[in-house]
Amino acid sequence: MARGGSSNMLAEARRAKILEWIREEGSARVRDLAGAFSVSEVTVRQDLERLEAEGHIVREHGGAYLKSVQQQVRAMALHHLINMDAKQRIGRAAAALVSDGETIILDSGSTTTEIAANLSGVERLTVITNALNIALMLGALPNCEVHMPGGTSKRRPCR
Repeated sequence: MARGGSSNMLAEARRAKILEWIREEGSARVRDLAGAFSVSEVTVRQDLERLEAEGHIVREHGGAYLKSVQQQVRAMALHHLINMDAKQRIGRAAAALVSDGETIILDSGSTTTEIAANLSGVERLTVITNALNIALMLGALPNCEVHMPGGTSKRRPCR
């Protein structure tokens, strides 16, 4: 393989890792990425320009972040489409069992993601989850308090 091809492969792998980092953290600083990947800040800026051109991120002075919360949710959503119709039916049925004012625990997974997708009508809901995609999805609802291991992702305002 030609040297340029190998370098291009390394750049592609590095950009994939940078995008993974930003998806997990929500944002990243150029200097942190340069240190983590042992490359120059110029190289990181070029990688971020490419990721922005591909529509994955938005660059800002000194770093970058994902375009939207919805994009973060989609990026982290499980892509297991096997038995998706059944998972959606289970999600609707399970969500229908949740009443206003309840606290529920949702583990990560494609079926629990479908449950979360059907909880928008529940008032004063408290959800404990280890799934970041579910926390982001439910955290966008004004009627939902979301807790994750290690801390609170979103807390209802005091009334």
